[in-house]
Amino acid sequence: MLIRTFCLAVFTLLFLGCSDDDTDSANPLLGAWQMTEQLVDPGDGSGEFRPVDTGRRLRFYEDGALESLGTLCFITTNDQAYALGNYNLAQRTIQPLGCENYDSGAVISFELDGNTLILNYPCIEPCAQKYVRE
Repeated sequence: MLIRTFCLAVFTLLFLGCSDDDTDSANPLLGAWQMTEQLVDPGDGSGEFRPVDTGRRLRFYEDGALESLGTLCFITTNDQAYALGNYNLAQRTIQPLGCENYDSGAVISFELDGNTLILNYPCIEPCAQKYVRE
């Protein structure tokens, strides 16, 4: 419990202590992103994005590193875990770290449209999360 609290505090300080200058770079992913919606299809194609109330956030760094307040190993709105990963802007992919024990620990693809980021998880049916730039 103490480790979780410590990680949450460190992650929060990272978000609060960083400037918005990250967005001036040629890399449009840099900076912080807040999750706003999630799509989970029930298997009949009727799934659609629905608003979520979560503290889930992502932060992208210049060196290709990614921090997440919430696991990247599978789709969830839970924001109680701290996770790391790497991203490739050219390939539009995210490789979560520490997901070797999960069947779904594969690469996550993403779409970027201005200040909207969509993560497409490797699910049998469509499943995705929508983030907006903070």
